[in-house]
Amino acid sequence: MDLSFVICSLFLVSALHGSYSQDVRCGLLVQLQSNNQQYNRTYVTDVAAVHSISVHRQLSYAPCTHGQTFGSRGASIYVDKGCGAVFSLCYIDGDLKTGECRSYVQPQTCRYSSKDKIVSVEILRPLSQIPCVHNKNLFVSGPFLTVHRGCAAEFLVGVDS
Repeated sequence: MDLSFVICSLFLVSALHGSYSQDVRCGLLVQLQSNNQQYNRTYVTDVAAVHSISVHRQLSYAPCTHGQTFGSRGASIYVDKGCGAVFSLCYIDGDLKTGECRSYVQPQTCRYSSKDKIVSVEILRPLSQIPCVHNKNLFVSGPFLTVHRGCAAEFLVGVDS
């Protein structure tokens, strides 16, 4: 995957969290293990976005270091390099929706929910050579995601409920 898409996904999630801090709940415990030193990622059920993650109880001998061997992205958490733990999450309740949104010349607005706010956006699959960049050619407002100037992708969108 193109690094610019990963950076965009991570930035967009953190940028969106600031305006929804009153909806953040904490204390959800989720266990995840890196088997054979391999990267492992899981989506958290009924969560639109993971706001923060910390080790509640470490299960592995391998170190668990935030940002290196564990972390979160959108509505998912990941482990790597042998890290295994029960993690404590702060999160925003909601649902995940997928869909394509494409812009060629004119801006294209895509709606992922009738009324709920988008709280996380992850690019699942780029559909153009032009990277989608938050506040450049990818914008989020309430339940709408707008792309333009060649941004096209299949998105995974977390909407709060």
